Amino acid sequence: MQIRILLLSILISSICSLKELPKHILTGYWENWDSPDQLRLHEIPLGFNVVIIGFSDNLGSGNIGFTIQQSSYSIDQFKNDVKLLNSRGQAVILSIGGASIPWTLSSATEADNFAKSAFSIMTEWGFDGIDIDIENEFNPSYLITALKKLSLLKPGYRLFMAPGTHNVQENSSAVYLKMIKELKDIITVVNTQYYNSFPQYGFDGKIYTQGTIDFFTALADILIAGSYLDASQVGLGVVLTPSEIGDTGQLSSPQIAIDAFTCLKQGKNCGSYKPRGKYENIRGLMTWDINWDKRKSFRFVNAVKDVLATNNDPLSTTISSLMPTISSIPTPCGRGKIGNRKCLQRGYCCSKWFISINERGYCGKGINYCKSSSCVGGPCHKKNCGKRENCFL
Repeated sequence: MQIRILLLSILISSICSLKELPKHILTGYWENWDSPDQLRLHEIPLGFNVVIIGFSDNLGSGNIGFTIQQSSYSIDQFKNDVKLLNSRGQAVILSIGGASIPWTLSSATEADNFAKSAFSIMTEWGFDGIDIDIENEFNPSYLITALKKLSLLKPGYRLFMAPGTHNVQENSSAVYLKMIKELKDIITVVNTQYYNSFPQYGFDGKIYTQGTIDFFTALADILIAGSYLDASQVGLGVVLTPSEIGDTGQLSSPQIAIDAFTCLKQGKNCGSYKPRGKYENIRGLMTWDINWDKRKSFRFVNAVKDVLATNNDPLSTTISSLMPTISSIPTPCGRGKIGNRKCLQRGYCCSKWFISINERGYCGKGINYCKSSSCVGGPCHKKNCGKRENCFL
């Protein structure tokens, strides 16, 4: 009983700290350094649903640090701005890595240091989660361990990733694809960087070139049609002009990104590649970066925000929306009654409910949810496994 109460207290703390994100979101990186286009967090337009802070510090031995690099931006001002964004429904995420900050974890001790320091920084600064944007070569094994450990320390934290296209190709060197396989159940969104890329294979085995609608859609289908991620976990990373650091694959107009998103969602405005399905829940778009968008009078966010907001019914991304009221939580599996309430949708009910860190009562893949042919309230269809829908009324 004491263990159950402890687990519930952990879940409740996570519920209180996170708010729902919309079904479709725009993610933008914020430059944590002085630049001609710098801006404070509170100046970021509301159209950016997720703000990713670039970047954390590498303190060595797996330890993450964070310092404010913008001049005259005090700790108190920054923390108050984070709270303000949270109050406006904007998630604030700390990015690990970047092109100039190499990372690698080489031992269980370093993995433990990573998890503990990440938890400490999120607690101190008010971040909702972390983004993995490690761009150097690394062995993912201990990073996978670290991110799983972090989910024990902070259940429900938001985990973003921003791999390069080569790291989500189906080959042995695609380290991010290895991480995605192991971490699918705790990943929030993977925003692949569809820029700075050589031509790459699409899901159909053909080669596509960056800067085109087909490049986005054919490569995104590797993750979605290839069953690595649900569409709700997939975002499209873009970079628009101006570019000061020699980026390639820049889009001269937001319309290409909008068309790629529409193609994946509705099967409209596609190029020659036709996605294997209509992905109503495709998560959204990511841009590098907010500061560059400011220079162009925020033309990207202004162009895409209404597209993303169209029919943007809330998609549950918090533990509070993935579980019933605390008073009605059933006894864990194997120790008595399992449920006994009506399911929200007959096609999405769970055959089991287990209160643990990694199984929070939502419908998901695996025998814990789709083992039997029936469950309380209706059949448990295997074709719906992996959809994080609310299971019960």
